[in-house]
Order: sequence, then C-alpha cells, then structure tokens
Amino acid sequence: MSVQSETVCRVLVEIAKMLFEPLRTDKNSYGGFTSFHYGPVLVNEPPQLVSFANDTGLWITCSAQGSPTPQISWIEDSSGLPLMAINGLRDVFSNGTVHIFPFAVQHFRSDVHSGDYRCLASNPVGTVISRRIRFRGGEFILS
Repeated sequence: MSVQSETVCRVLVEIAKMLFEPLRTDKNSYGGFTSFHYGPVLVNEPPQLVSFANDTGLWITCSAQGSPTPQISWIEDSSGLPLMAINGLRDVFSNGTVHIFPFAVQHFRSDVHSGDYRCLASNPVGTVISRRIRFRGGEFILS
C-alpha cells in the first residue's frame, strides 16, 4: 500500500471514529459496547395537505424511530409553539397523534380547525422536524 493510500485510510478511520464514537453506549465488562444510540428518523410523516370534513373530524399520526425512543410532539409552524389540547375540540397525544373532534359548521374555529403545523421527534442524540403540514377542516365542506 502506498503512503498516500495509507494516509487516506487513516483519515477515513479517524472520521468514522468521530462520527460514531459519541453514539456508542453501555460498555460491557470486556470494554466493548453493547448498544448504539442514534437520532430520530421519521417513519410516518403526514402529507403536506390534510383536508377533513367537519362532521368526521381528524385523526392524524406522526411517528419516528430512534434509540433511545424519540418523544413526539407537534408545533405551530409560524410560532414554533407546542400544539396544545383544547378541551372538547382537540387532543394531542404523546404518541404523535392529533385528534380534532367533529364539529358543526357554525362552530368552525380557524385557530383549531385550520393551520400549518410540524411534527418533531426528539431524543438525546438529536431532533428531526417534519415538513409543514397544513390542516384544512370544515370551512369549505358542508354537512
């Protein structure tokens, strides 16, 4: 092997160590590692536009994998504030599901039934954010 090839190999090994060393955890009694932590990866990202009828409401889920298991939350796209449950109108579950309750057309609320949101998946290794997801409900769908 040439000196140049050997140098390239050493550099690649050092880069790999820098990339993967922080992810190793749980040293066993032999000094080896028994598991790796890795950042979240979205496995179920909702479509960009989600329309729903006022009389059906909406159930939508965002999910991710990672180690340790990521925490899933939703935020308002414009403000970055967490999407919160509103009694009788909207539930936000820790498993990444949002439920918007069915409603009468005259009870349409743009702050609840329409808006742009993002799903976040976080663990100690990192955070991943979904594309913008637009909820559009009831305002144009009459029952």
